[in-house]
Formats: sequence, structure tokens, C-alpha cells
Amino acid sequence: MKKLESAKSKISIPEDKFIAFQDLVLRLKEVKAKGLEEEQDLYADAPEEFLDPMLYTIMKNPVTLPESKTVIDYMTIKKHLMNDPHDPFNRGPLKIEDCPVNTELKKRIEAWLEEKKQKRQGS
Repeated sequence: MKKLESAKSKISIPEDKFIAFQDLVLRLKEVKAKGLEEEQDLYADAPEEFLDPMLYTIMKNPVTLPESKTVIDYMTIKKHLMNDPHDPFNRGPLKIEDCPVNTELKKRIEAWLEEKKQKRQGS
């Protein structure tokens, strides 16, 4: 909190407003820490097939690369293709429009996430 206290000496605000702001900052830090903890719990038991092979995050919109047949998150491959127009797994030419959404896997991921959310709310 030293940064905030030193900031107060540089600006003129009422003491009660400054204290309220300090409380807000502390609550935001707690919320962020709780969110990170929940996210780590989620990734700890996520099925391997739900994880993006490049970023190792849970895929939101899985697509299948046509030649390598690798399943990867749409945003991951889209960002990759901005710099390199090749499949990162076999170096074949690749366009984003050639990567169909893997709807079956997407539904399973969404169902799994919903089940995890329900369990978390129930406990």
C-alpha cells in the first residue's frame, strides 16, 4: 500500500475517499487471486483433449487443421497465421477458412465447463 500512500501525498483527495479507494484495491486483489485459484483448479483436471496444444489453455472454439488433423483453438491458429501462413504442426500451407470448427468437441468442452461451474456453485 506504500504506492497508494505516496500517491496520496501527491494529490489532494478527502481522506474517506482515499480509504475507500484503498479498500477497493484490496478487494480487487482478493477477487483476482480467487479467480486465478479457480482457473488453476480447472486446468488441473481438464482432459488433455480440451487443451490447446500450443498455449495449453482450455479451447473455447476448437478447429481441426486440414492436413495435420491437429485440433487447436481458433484464436491461437488465427494469431499464428497472421505471422506465418503454414500449419505449425506439419508446415503445410494453411488458411483460416480451411479450418472447420470441431463442433462435437466444442459441445463436450462446454458441457464439461458447465458441469464444473455447477459443482463449484453447489459446494
